[in-house]
Amino acid sequence: MSESLKERLRKKRKKLAERSAGSGVIFIKEGTLRIRILPVGEDNDWALEMTHFYLGPTIKGIFSASSLGLPCPVMEAYEELKAGSDSDKDLAKSFTPRKKYLVPAVIYEDERGKKIDADRSGQLVMLTPTIYGEIIDMFLDPDLGDFTDPKEGYDLKIKRTGSGKLDTEYTVSAMRPTPLAKEWAKEVDLNELAKKVLIPYEDAKEKVEEFLLENGDDEDEAAPKAKSKSKSKSKKKRKKSNGDM
Repeated sequence: MSESLKERLRKKRKKLAERSAGSGVIFIKEGTLRIRILPVGEDNDWALEMTHFYLGPTIKGIFSASSLGLPCPVMEAYEELKAGSDSDKDLAKSFTPRKKYLVPAVIYEDERGKKIDADRSGQLVMLTPTIYGEIIDMFLDPDLGDFTDPKEGYDLKIKRTGSGKLDTEYTVSAMRPTPLAKEWAKEVDLNELAKKVLIPYEDAKEKVEEFLLENGDDEDEAAPKAKSKSKSKSKKKRKKSNGDM
């Protein structure tokens, strides 16, 4: 007996939810997010710089495996187009990579830090270069210091206002020092966490090919073929006239 439409849709919805939950990245939405950046080991940077491609509202964003020294079909396509014709260069500009920063963090359900969100904690939070710069300033401030310290560290509140490119603003505030919950006090491997947010090579290849197919200029590709066809006709005419003579 075949499955009903509702049953098939429920399965698809479950897969989408699992994919979303397993992406391993928390994006800062409009409102206030309270986090505690987790310890990553002495003298290790608590943020990882990642190259990020945005492939439009349908496909959305992809973190490039090249950030970790691995092959990336999106970066390969971008570099190839950037070195091509003017139209190729224009297409490359439409998905120019940006730098983002990922930090491992405990996520709180409330702004007061009373309850940890166990489902989202331990994942990576994506920061813009502006937020990252502000947090570096806090880390270097002798009055604030190392927020990753399990005993003497502190939470951060990140507030986002606006949702568009031109009206979005972020502010970051340091909370008073508090001990980190014991279950989260152990050091994490930032590189291993970052590997989990990368999609397989073949999947990334399919996505960039889909993007290029939707955004490429078909007329430019058709023009050389039409020109070649025109030359072929003129040659036939010349041969015919020579035969009549």
